[in-house]
Amino acid sequence: MPKILPPLVFLFCLLLAMAAHFFLPLYKILVSPMNFIGLLPLVVGIGFLAVGSARFMRIGTNLNTFIKPDILVTTGPFRFTRNPMYLGFTLVLLGNWLLWGTLSPLVGVVIFFVAANFWYIPFEESRCEDVFGEVYLEYKSKVRRWL
Repeated sequence: MPKILPPLVFLFCLLLAMAAHFFLPLYKILVSPMNFIGLLPLVVGIGFLAVGSARFMRIGTNLNTFIKPDILVTTGPFRFTRNPMYLGFTLVLLGNWLLWGTLSPLVGVVIFFVAANFWYIPFEESRCEDVFGEVYLEYKSKVRRWL
């Protein structure tokens, strides 16, 4: 597994979505002022990113996907989603897509979601199962992956 950190994949997907919108703006799906609906997922996504990251820092555990987890975080936004940062990144991309209002930037949202859901999250969940065992499995049975 290449060790590309999720924020770099997010940045790549955001730039790809932006390029798709400006250089290949397929089908206008939202016109102004309806496109401002994108502010809601954008702001909520930033909130999930900020609160999730702050929770990790407050508890004193690492944010790096590829470093062995040392503390299982189950408080704050982790009570509602096992992956608030991935959810935040996805919502920010979704919000930008809606703000731009064309179909083509959806490519960035889809690529990030697929990478998170089928690559990063399963890797992290496997590591958590190895490190935290039954405690993690119980948490996993009670809290959804996304929402």
